[in-house]
Formats: sequence, C-alpha cells, structure tokens
Amino acid sequence: MAGQSDNFVWVPNGVLVGEVSSPDPLPSSFQDEIKKWKFVVGYTGAIGKVNAINVLVEAADLIKESHPDIGFVAIGEGEQKKHLMSRVADANMSNFTFLAPVAKSQVQSALSLFDALYLGWLDDDLYDFGIGANKIPEYLYSQRPVIHSYSGGCDPIEASGAGVTIPAEDARKLAKAIVDLYEMTPEERLSLGEKGRAYALENYDFDKLSLKISELIRS
Repeated sequence: MAGQSDNFVWVPNGVLVGEVSSPDPLPSSFQDEIKKWKFVVGYTGAIGKVNAINVLVEAADLIKESHPDIGFVAIGEGEQKKHLMSRVADANMSNFTFLAPVAKSQVQSALSLFDALYLGWLDDDLYDFGIGANKIPEYLYSQRPVIHSYSGGCDPIEASGAGVTIPAEDARKLAKAIVDLYEMTPEERLSLGEKGRAYALENYDFDKLSLKISELIRS
C-alpha cells in the first residue's frame, strides 16, 4: 500500500570495529594449510545447501588443470561438508581443502590469508528483496575482493564495488570470475578490497547502526 515504506527501516547485520580490527591469531599449522598456493579463494561459515559451496567445488574442478596455482579453502561445518569432501577426493582435486571452523574472534585472521573471498547463494526468488548474512560485513571489512554468486536484489557487493557478482549456481561463470581476479594485479585487487572496507565502516559499524536506531526511536 502507498506510504507503507515510510514506516519501515532496514538495519543490517554489522561488525564491532574494535573486535574485527584486533582479531585473535590462528595457529601456524592452520596458516600453512591455507598458504599452499599462489592465489587462494576462501570461504568461512556454514557448509550447507543454501551456501552453494558445491558450486565453488565445481568451479575449482573446472580450473584445477589450467590453473594449478589457484587453491580453494572452505572453513566451517555443515550438513554438506562430508558429501563435498568425498566429491573433492573422488575427483582428485588437490586444489581444494576443507578446514575446521575457527572462533569468531579469529575470522578476520583467517580472511586475511586469502586473496579473494567466495559468497554464494541458491538461484531462488527467496532473495529477490536482498540478503543479510553476518559474513557480508565481515567479508567487506577484511579488505579482500569478494566473488558473489548471487541472482537476487539489493546486492551489497555490487553496491560497494568490492568485487564481482556473477549469476547464482553458475560454476562456469564463477570459474571465469576467479581467473579474472587471479589475473589482476595485486594493486587492482587491493583497490576492490579498500572499497569494501570503506563500505563496511560506513554501513555496517554497530556503533553507527545503534545511533541510527536510537535516532529512529526518538523521532
């Protein structure tokens, strides 16, 4: 109905800047496992159907021979993990590693070890009006370019200029996007990451979000 939007304000998930700016370190063994390749695409979070990690595995399989120096790391747990680990093993994919979850206080330390980050979704009209995963502000703050496999509305990666968005559940386009980022200069990738950090500080800082809510309550 006309005018209803005037009574609605969306407040997203955010980050505590003090927390993400001083993350806890990871064990050296964990770091060694990630830095086996020249270029690493990483993911942190749940490994479930809705996270489309299967699409990342398919993309990794497509480029395992043409780009053996690109590695893939998924950190987390979920109902799809065992199946996907078997898929990787059956395909002799030495370019893909699954690791155990890390503490929330260590997430930024993990993200800092990656050259690019993956964020994926299903191709579903559920996302027509946007998304609000807590990893979005964490990814953007990390100052790493984001590869967003997404076909919904209100795309924060596109809005921030922090990476590239390709259609959801399209492994071939995902593989191409990964190679395109790999072929960028470090300076070009850093520029994307810096846009993400700036966007996170402007739009996802919990102090600013709290102030926004406070102002709304008083108005």
